[in-house]
Amino acid sequence: MTVALDPANGGTIEATLTLTIAGGSYTLHLEGRSLHFRGSYLVNIHAGTCASQEFSRAQEVGHLVGDGSGNGLVERTYGQAYVGGGIITIHGYTGSGDEFSHIACAELPAG
Repeated sequence: MTVALDPANGGTIEATLTLTIAGGSYTLHLEGRSLHFRGSYLVNIHAGTCASQEFSRAQEVGHLVGDGSGNGLVERTYGQAYVGGGIITIHGYTGSGDEFSHIACAELPAG
């Protein structure tokens, strides 16, 4: 299953999440484009929706790091059943002084 992340808070990153469920585990494969060269972007899973985010609980997926072409990827496999719900976010600098602003977001499909 593939989901596009929508830009948020002035972000210009393009990203696509591919979710693969296999037996009792699942893999998140996130590809980013239009990244800054060597820029590092935190990727998290949060509760809530893109319109109403729950910041108190977050699970780190990893970091997208921009290469010389502005592309990057992060992939993580979880050894547990996929339950779904929540959102996946990319954090980055928006020029507002808050380096942890969500600059892209997508709602995860239900399990």
